[in-house]
Amino acid sequence: VLFAVAALASSLIAGAILLTQISQTSDMAIGPSGKKREEQVFEQWYSRAAEASKKATRLALKAQKSLEENIERPSTGPTLVMPSIVDRIRGVSGILDTCQQDIYDEVWDGLATYPKVLDGYIPLFGIFTDTAYPVENDAPEVEQLRFALKYEVGRFARGLTAFDNAVQTRRIRDVERAFADMSLAYDRYLKAGNLYQGYDPITSTTIFYDNIDDSQLVYTPITLEQPRIRDEVLIIQGPDKGKVGRVIWLGRNGPDNKEPDKVVSATVKLDPNPMLGGNNGKGFSEVKAYPYAWIAVTRTSQQSYTLDLILGAL
Repeated sequence: VLFAVAALASSLIAGAILLTQISQTSDMAIGPSGKKREEQVFEQWYSRAAEASKKATRLALKAQKSLEENIERPSTGPTLVMPSIVDRIRGVSGILDTCQQDIYDEVWDGLATYPKVLDGYIPLFGIFTDTAYPVENDAPEVEQLRFALKYEVGRFARGLTAFDNAVQTRRIRDVERAFADMSLAYDRYLKAGNLYQGYDPITSTTIFYDNIDDSQLVYTPITLEQPRIRDEVLIIQGPDKGKVGRVIWLGRNGPDNKEPDKVVSATVKLDPNPMLGGNNGKGFSEVKAYPYAWIAVTRTSQQSYTLDLILGAL
């Protein structure tokens, strides 16, 4: 490329010198072809410049091709997958947002359409897994990613089946549980597959609350009001302290424990995070499972005033 540029520059300089020389002589000199001397020289200069330009272009294209061939391309990850497939997988986030609202509004006819719609995306999850993290790559970390992705797809599919059955029988609590299972599996799939479009550099928000007493956080103490499904909650402990979301399911101890009905965990859909990107412009909403003691119901200013009156009377 440098050689071609030098050739082009040399041709231009030579032409300029010739034109200068001509301008210093009679501009009426006529050559055998009937053209003025300066016209003949200009044609020669232009021909040389055009040829040098073509040569420079050919060399530049050759160098670009060589560079592209020698660049080390990633062996794994979303860049190996067709962009349309990646976009459609990310688009499931918007479908789940709409589904959540239909659950709260109990739009049963609308809810009955989601199983078929979401079932059509399951093959895309498989295509992404096999393409982004091919089985031919037997590196331990790639095998672990493949296992994690396939596991979450299985969880998503089982949740979708449970969702369909619950909608058919119109059992709203079972619908919510299945929705929470699907949402959590989908979020973990996005994270394992590196499918978020952005990156949140803040891995822990606790540093922002080092010098702030918990009493300054606006929430209702769990001793006065325990978070329930659909409640808006504040994360009051852990690396997500200070974030706000909505409870989409509560996990209990289960029948094999001393207190089978005791709530021990909460699945929370956090408010959209614009740092993570997203097709809707608001950002992806992470879905996480927290210990029940880590969340508390948020409250309005009026609720805060009422709570202060109650606490003052104690």
